[in-house]
Amino acid sequence: MALVGVVSARFSYNVRGGQTGNVSFIPNLTAIVLYPSWATVAIVGASILLIGKRSTLKLLFNVSQYLLSGAV
Repeated sequence: MALVGVVSARFSYNVRGGQTGNVSFIPNLTAIVLYPSWATVAIVGASILLIGKRSTLKLLFNVSQYLLSGAV
């Protein structure tokens, strides 16, 4: 499911005002719900690192946000 999340992150949609979005969180959330384990959380964190296109600070915040929500 993390691989599906990485692939789906490559496809994004445009919103008004030049903003973009994607639905890559859905496969990641599904993986955590189907197999709640520390390994799944680590794999989801690694997949977020792979798709990160932002600055280092924003990327670290996004990864830590996913890891915290997955661990909770």
